[in-house]
Amino acid sequence: LSDAQAGKCEAYVVSMEHLLNAFDGLPLDAITSANFITLEQKRRADCVSGSSIRRDLACLSVIFSCAEEWEWVKHNPVKPFLRGRAKKGLTEGEPRTRYLSPAEESAILEYAPPKARIAIIVAIDTGLRKEEQFSLLWSDIDLAKRELRVRADVAKSSKTRVVPLLERTHRLLTEMRQAPVSPFVFTTSEGKRYSTGSPTNYEALQKACRRAKIAEHVEWHDLRRTCGCRLLQSHQLTMTEVSKWLGHSSVVVTERHYAFISKEALHDAVRRSEQRARASG
Repeated sequence: LSDAQAGKCEAYVVSMEHLLNAFDGLPLDAITSANFITLEQKRRADCVSGSSIRRDLACLSVIFSCAEEWEWVKHNPVKPFLRGRAKKGLTEGEPRTRYLSPAEESAILEYAPPKARIAIIVAIDTGLRKEEQFSLLWSDIDLAKRELRVRADVAKSSKTRVVPLLERTHRLLTEMRQAPVSPFVFTTSEGKRYSTGSPTNYEALQKACRRAKIAEHVEWHDLRRTCGCRLLQSHQLTMTEVSKWLGHSSVVVTERHYAFISKEALHDAVRRSEQRARASG
């Protein structure tokens, strides 16, 4: 399995544990919407978010779809249940909006160890997902064209895409390329690629944040979001262009996850207007 596929399997394993607790011993064709309601109520009683419950049910929906294709069941009851419950509160949570300011980035890079510093810079400049970044091969990078290729076998969308290299990352990769010790771009001290669940770079990021006295928590995925925000704000790319850059399944996904940028721009415009009014008064 590719790293992206392995990540999906790990998520399904977690959901399967919850599904087995709820439905173990029940034939598929005996599971109804009443059972889904019971599952939802129990998971909510355990303080689980709507997003997590929907992921569990989405896993069950995949099972039903396969069973339907094999003619083991006549229909998939999960799909209409999710559509109906979405109107009554079982919805995805609000997308996370955390991204780094230039000052926060500078502080983090100052305290990050050399290898993690490079990984953080590349994550911010390319917007690659963690699995995409740490599966990156030197053969995926074309320094002459200033671009890298995200292979279909590691991309979340299972589609190959090309990502331009900004000057800073192009320079770093050019320097690293002079003495490669592995087919992989990012490697351990033994020259091996990082495993899917390796905490090495994440822990280095957390340590740098603590030393930089950054109070608000920073996830590795926030580096990807920082890239998206800068493409929209500093580089003035359109939502469609950013969607293609980040490898979203559609521009609708991009608009949903970056809608807060438009809100921030409106607030900034109001503040500037008020400042001008005070200055003229």
